[in-house]
Amino acid sequence: MSLRPACLLLASALALVCVPGSSNAQFAPPALDHFTVYDAVGHLTPPAVLLQDQLGLQRGALGQTRLFLVPAQKNAEPLLDPQSHLTCYDLAGQPPQGVPQVVATHQFGTQTLNLGTALYGCIPTEKYPPQPISIDHFICYAASGTAIPAGALFTDQFYPATHTLLDPFLFCAPAEKTLPATGQHFLVEDPLSHLVCFNITPQGPPPQVPGGLVPIRNQFGSDEITLGVRRAVCLPATKNVPPPGALDHFVYYDAAGPDGPPVTVVDQFGSQPSGLDLGPVVSFLVPVNKNSEGLVDPVSHLTGYVMPGNPPPATMNFVRVTNQFGVRNLRLGAARQLLVPTQKLIGQQGDVTIDHFACYDAQGTSIRRGVTLLDQFHPAAITRQVAEPFLFCNPADKNGEGIINVDDHLACYRTNPTGTPIGQVPILNQFSPAGGGQTLINVAADVALCVPSKKEINHIEVPGLPVWAISLGFALFAGTGLMLIRRRQPARIA
Repeated sequence: MSLRPACLLLASALALVCVPGSSNAQFAPPALDHFTVYDAVGHLTPPAVLLQDQLGLQRGALGQTRLFLVPAQKNAEPLLDPQSHLTCYDLAGQPPQGVPQVVATHQFGTQTLNLGTALYGCIPTEKYPPQPISIDHFICYAASGTAIPAGALFTDQFYPATHTLLDPFLFCAPAEKTLPATGQHFLVEDPLSHLVCFNITPQGPPPQVPGGLVPIRNQFGSDEITLGVRRAVCLPATKNVPPPGALDHFVYYDAAGPDGPPVTVVDQFGSQPSGLDLGPVVSFLVPVNKNSEGLVDPVSHLTGYVMPGNPPPATMNFVRVTNQFGVRNLRLGAARQLLVPTQKLIGQQGDVTIDHFACYDAQGTSIRRGVTLLDQFHPAAITRQVAEPFLFCNPADKNGEGIINVDDHLACYRTNPTGTPIGQVPILNQFSPAGGGQTLINVAADVALCVPSKKEINHIEVPGLPVWAISLGFALFAGTGLMLIRRRQPARIA
């Protein structure tokens, strides 16, 4: 083969490998403005209403005027609708039924919000004189979550000011509204656009307006409201409701604690030996906010017990794993640990909704990528370098209790440098003493990162090769065969 065809062949093969696939979709802002939030006092007495959003039904009379939301430019970005405001009235509502958390995505990132009681019903409002408005009603729930350390210039119809966002305190969902007295019904026009509202520093002063009053009009009538401080800003956001058992990333800590009991364990590789007796605690997995991507479930932890089990069947011990680090092949060995859903009895509390996991020795190529990690043991984010895989974990049925999410797995990778020991931690899981007694474990240093993953059984052993290398080899092989075929073809007759 001459040099030129060989170079062309190599370039073609590289092109096949390097053409980008479908990347993660970038955040597309919903059709809703940013808003500045002012304390407000008005005089209207709203009637009884029914408000229905995607999280449930709220009913009852709205109370006093509390907040006034004004469309605002963020960092000189254009306004979509400068006329449409929101007046928020007290709403003695209920927490959303069966939806304790949402994952919100906005211009500053993605974060998990824990939802509480419905606090406000927010009504589309025009500043007088009459102006055309186009905005939905909203139910605003108490919300808590990780602060996003971001700052921006917010300019509304009153004044510009630069604010740093603090913690989220409201999550607002678009809602249908019905007035039982008249039968009037207002539908949701934009079901995708939500609002996440953040406390700010510094707060802004009350606006300077003639006479100190702002004339407004909405479906309840006309009013003149007194505005107080600018106390918050709201970001347009989309939402996702995580399913039960949805997986976070986890920081893997070495740990020591008491033995587990005898159990039965069945996963997608089959049954572990009958009479399996778990050994002592050897790991503690803590949900972690990786690279500021947010948390799905900050409550559900995992405690790892020694599980001296069997390796997968010979037809299943090579798996192709897909996660945020790409697609790679792993070779699996003997079962090593059973991860047990656990509540940590310090910090945030709540129901644990996560699977058990059966973990196997794993070998594959090193990731060689840096990450930032923020978990409940570290007040500030730590930086780690992700290295080689050492465990791969299937969701497992323990003692016939079933599996919540059969497709969610964990791939665990060594990290550098090793952290510092944490100390004694009280936990509660199915193996804790009867009557709700806690178990004390000693949590040592963080040594690994466990990543939510999908898997496929790979029946061909290609140990240590990432998928791009396999693709390159196949392209070179196919290209070489094609050139040889063409060289064997007889020349055409002119």
